[in-house]
Amino acid sequence: MPVPSPAEIPLYPAGANDLTLKSWQEQWERYKQEGLELLNSFAKEADSHGIDVEFQQQPGQSGDCIDHWARNWQADLVVVGRRGRSGLSEMLLGSVSNYVLHHAPCSVLIVQ
Repeated sequence: MPVPSPAEIPLYPAGANDLTLKSWQEQWERYKQEGLELLNSFAKEADSHGIDVEFQQQPGQSGDCIDHWARNWQADLVVVGRRGRSGLSEMLLGSVSNYVLHHAPCSVLIVQ
């Protein structure tokens, strides 16, 4: 049996059907909308304190996205949260804050 090319391999698990895919797409759209609503509420709160805010919600690797937008916006400071992982769990799961700290083109403030 020949090995399929990457273009022939389905991008969803075996057994998934159109109804399952539609459900996943609807769930993704809900998550996107909830994320935008949360970001908007944070932006409004910051604005009420006289802080200029710009935000983006973009799918992708978090560290790469933050680095990309920090460069595009010519940011002076990136503020990221930290979950407190260390050792093996950080090595296996990665650390967005660590990635941003070492790749951002500006100062980085990490808050616990």
